[in-house]
Amino acid sequence: MTATISELNGAGLSGAAADDKYGFDIALNEGGTRLAVGVKDSDVGGGSAGQVFIYDYAGGAWSLVGSSINGSAGDGLGGGVALNYSGDIVAVAASYYSTSRGRVQVYQYNGASWGQLGSDLVGDAALDMIGLGGIDLNAAGDRVVFGASASLNRNYVKVYEYG
Repeated sequence: MTATISELNGAGLSGAAADDKYGFDIALNEGGTRLAVGVKDSDVGGGSAGQVFIYDYAGGAWSLVGSSINGSAGDGLGGGVALNYSGDIVAVAASYYSTSRGRVQVYQYNGASWGQLGSDLVGDAALDMIGLGGIDLNAAGDRVVFGASASLNRNYVKVYEYG
């Protein structure tokens, strides 16, 4: 069996600054047509605020879907990203949020913008850095799982369901 591998980069899949950690974490939807890119150390919104960009692939090019999801100064948003099956729901981790407790947020695309589902999920204690060690969504996007494996305190995994 022979496999052919083709690069599908198109234009625009690179960071704005050399040290922004564009692509720190990445995720594809099931069809490979939607891509989430974590930019953990982007300074948009303040030093190391972080950003997540979501792109669609069509006609040989990647185009931005809605606006980027932006963190606040020191959050490190984009340390973890996950997409559901269709790519209309994204989970994002801001691992340095609130003395590095970390925060996970889930967003859904409504055809024009990304709106947050439910409330923020925050680590149990300082230095838990949730989501940095792993984050995922099930196919439907109604369950999110994340770990605190980077924690200096203790390691744990939590699963939440949205309804």
